[in-house]
Amino acid sequence: MARTYSRLNEVFEVKQQPDPNIITQTRTYKLITPLFGGGAQTQKPDEVTTVRATEVRGHLRFWWRATRGGMFEGDLKKMKAEEERIWGSAAQKKKPGPSKVKINIRKLSAGAKDHPFEVVPGNNGQPQVKPRRGSKGHPYSAFPLQPNQNDGLHIGMETASVHNDVSFILEINYKATDEIQDDINAALWAWETFGGIGGRTRRGFGALQCTMIDNIPETPPSYEAVAENIRKGLNDYVTVNGNWYPGVPYLSVDDEDYKLTESKTDVAKALKDLLDALKGFRQSRREGNNPNAPGRSYWPEPENIREIKNQRIPRHQPLPNQIPNKFPRAKFGLPIIFHFKDINRQNPAATNFDPSDTSLEGAEFERLASPLILRPLACAKGAVGLAIRLNWRTYDAQESYTPPGGLMLKGAGNHPPLKSDLTPSEANDIPPLKDKSNDVLQAFLDYLK
Repeated sequence: MARTYSRLNEVFEVKQQPDPNIITQTRTYKLITPLFGGGAQTQKPDEVTTVRATEVRGHLRFWWRATRGGMFEGDLKKMKAEEERIWGSAAQKKKPGPSKVKINIRKLSAGAKDHPFEVVPGNNGQPQVKPRRGSKGHPYSAFPLQPNQNDGLHIGMETASVHNDVSFILEINYKATDEIQDDINAALWAWETFGGIGGRTRRGFGALQCTMIDNIPETPPSYEAVAENIRKGLNDYVTVNGNWYPGVPYLSVDDEDYKLTESKTDVAKALKDLLDALKGFRQSRREGNNPNAPGRSYWPEPENIREIKNQRIPRHQPLPNQIPNKFPRAKFGLPIIFHFKDINRQNPAATNFDPSDTSLEGAEFERLASPLILRPLACAKGAVGLAIRLNWRTYDAQESYTPPGGLMLKGAGNHPPLKSDLTPSEANDIPPLKDKSNDVLQAFLDYLK
């Protein structure tokens, strides 16, 4: 900080001398994909402070756990104590209190609004929701922003938005004597490489690109260097052979846990190809009568819901080789809303119609964040798509990647125990998994081109 003083005809400046014990770094970021939400209201960016220091701190805390959380012998109390020492805690007796890392946001550019969906006249003249041409928000990942009848649907209405071209400068200060530089570098590297700002970052929104560090421009790496940078970062920053507490997501140094696509012309293309691949994998169906009427799903969940709820339209008779009570797509995160086209809106419980919308959730926790991260990375001549899975240790007697208490169908009444894990023979009966893996996430990585 500098202050200017005048005395008679003299003007002189008094400068505060920098503290040699304080490490200060500034990093300039731009979001290479739209910002989704991140404000006080769900799914809406904050109109005043589009990127907040508290939000950045929360992201860094998460990625610190994902890289450094294995150093504490699986002891949650030890990990939490170190996390609070570095990143702060609520003021309480015997608590460390404020964070040792000071974070400020400077020179924020909030970008411009982008509406992924619009309401236009349908074939019958009624309001119809369609993806807006020219939007940077991919409709598959932006689906929570679609308006519905409860929003007072009408033609030309203003729909929910994301923000394009957001940029900001992040300033970080901490004491060298606190010996936390390695922890901060690990969190920053993982956040920049795999994370982002706002909501739905695991589906590509709010992806970061660091363009400058301490006023020195950062040159995007070549396509060939991207894989080496990720491999080096994982080996440098992730606790190898660490012991994480059950349920704490973490990064692995295993090359099989991530995949990079071929080089694409630009960021939008890299992300689109990733999301199109996920959509194709998760919605894999039998051939229908025509291209606009796809057949029934190859996955077992719809047929299991029909069986459990004892509802089905007559033309959808039970399928051969059905795998009872298995819901493998739970591995992609919860909740999952299963929507059947042939329902009876006047009598949702009608047994000669398919079930109404059914939600697959955790029995004790409604939500489970997806362990699969999809995002583009900028490189010298375009961009590359990255898919990486987060790992976690299972709870006692729990399946992998399911919440404590297992799975449930909301509103289905008494139903049998539901599972997401598949045996190899069961997986081989599901065409998207055939000859790949009974691990659904690994099968998707193998499927990705």
